[in-house]
Amino acid sequence: MKKIIAFALLLCLTLTLVACSNHVVATYSSNWFKEGKFIASTQTYTYKVENVDGFKHSSYDFSKQPNSKVDVKYGVGEYTVTLEAKTDLPNEYKDYTTSYKGTFKGFYLLTTSFNIDVTYTYDNLSYTFNDTITSTCWFNETDYYLQPIYHQKNYNTTSLDKNYNIAHSAYTSTVKYVNENAELSIVNNDIKEKYPDSDKYSLVETSTVNQTVLYNDLAVLDNEELLFAVRCLPLQKDYAVSLNVLDTTHRNVKSVAVRVLGEETVNTDLFKNNNFIVDGAPIVKDEATVNTFVTSIVLNEKLAGAPKFCYYQKGVKGSTDRALLVKFVDKLPNGLGALQYTLTSVNLGK
Repeated sequence: MKKIIAFALLLCLTLTLVACSNHVVATYSSNWFKEGKFIASTQTYTYKVENVDGFKHSSYDFSKQPNSKVDVKYGVGEYTVTLEAKTDLPNEYKDYTTSYKGTFKGFYLLTTSFNIDVTYTYDNLSYTFNDTITSTCWFNETDYYLQPIYHQKNYNTTSLDKNYNIAHSAYTSTVKYVNENAELSIVNNDIKEKYPDSDKYSLVETSTVNQTVLYNDLAVLDNEELLFAVRCLPLQKDYAVSLNVLDTTHRNVKSVAVRVLGEETVNTDLFKNNNFIVDGAPIVKDEATVNTFVTSIVLNEKLAGAPKFCYYQKGVKGSTDRALLVKFVDKLPNGLGALQYTLTSVNLGK
């Protein structure tokens, strides 16, 4: 079986970013709490993940493009996000705090789990995988700019290379943030090579990394908290900001542009069938829509590639208005359309 030694592209949930030189300290608010204040709680959000064709926004077209090489079919996947507000850190992370002094209200633990089945068919040959990505990220609350403390992310994913052959990768990235030094590690994971005798399949191995990246503690986010961090920005018409993110793909701090493109209504069943739970009780509403700010998150350069389109809930703070990320859409490479993530259930502890 052909071995490829390369830095694997992160799929679906990771942005590919570009280097930045200016550090920006954004102002954040706890928009995801009813009163906008830090409260110890656990909140869980579940998304349905689907491969869609024909998604268009602004000048971007994420429609599928036919090819004669391979037929790719995705199942219906799931993406789960759990946000825990903690009043203290585990002992093993207490050394990863910052060089500044202050009184901490608390910390956030954000965990995610993504999985989707994908089948690649070449003539009469078929290959099926369950792509998975899981992550754990600790970071400070809004008074300390959501400064990251620790992240670990595990990949077992497939994609198509430029020749439309299957590229399979599995690795773990870890970052420890210690007094303006980000200690980065990337190692390959052992995986079962399902099709070692096929010229359509290759195991992609990452370059093993152990290095330290310098950063400005008040101006950087970890890539794993980026979608969450946008929830606590003051989103409104024509709002725009650049955020600096430590991206493990490029092993450096990078810049992304966040911009509100407009206001849009998203159809949803979120308030039906007990899908929205607050403090153990279902919230049922007659509305079948949510008003959102559609927001692009993209490379901060001219040749930026396709943005991630994110639909964040707008409205006054209340039992159900929590700046929810209602939907987001990622373009897939090789003309395979896009993956669309739609919020299907919410469970708010407080």
